[in-house]
Amino acid sequence: MPGGDETATGGFSDGTRRHALQILAEALGWRAHPVLWRDIAEAVEELWAAAGGTDSAALAAATTELEAVSPERANPAGQDSGEPPPKPVRERIVETQHRLGKEKK
Repeated sequence: MPGGDETATGGFSDGTRRHALQILAEALGWRAHPVLWRDIAEAVEELWAAAGGTDSAALAAATTELEAVSPERANPAGQDSGEPPPKPVRERIVETQHRLGKEKK
């Protein structure tokens, strides 16, 4: 669980920031029905807004919301997995990654 470790980029704890970057990277590979992409887009916007602040709890909550609408959790088992991220969603995901600072390898 992300949280309480040392402060990193933007005042976020390293664990919270890493977890958000991990979920954002996964989201770039998601395939979903267009209706689900609307929910995902809203969650990405919340995460983008949280990434512009310094509140680790807000970033963690927005990351959890994005995870909750992931195709793996939202699509019934066996349903067609759908389409890759629409261009505006993909672009906002990448912008959010940059706002958080890319993970150092």
